Amino acid sequence: MKGAITREFFPSVQNRLAVKLNVSPNVRTIMNGHEIIRSYLHRLKMIGSPECPYKHGTQTVDQLIFQCKRLKNEREILKKSVLKAGNWPVSKS
Repeated sequence: MKGAITREFFPSVQNRLAVKLNVSPNVRTIMNGHEIIRSYLHRLKMIGSPECPYKHGTQTVDQLIFQCKRLKNEREILKKSVLKAGNWPVSKS
């Protein structure tokens, strides 16, 4: 299962390299689907609830990338980078 979420966004290394992204450690973590994702921590029984602390539903990779209000600025930066490559709106494939 390693890299499954990242592969949804970048099926190949060539796809990833075609998009010039300045990816922060937090974005890398989100795209890996580990460590800070509440649904992941809940599945490992490390926390009691998978819910977003800001009451925006279950915190998942998709919720963080596409919906989280706290990440609006980062989403806009990502969107601009992807637009330069002509790939917005993004799809997981």
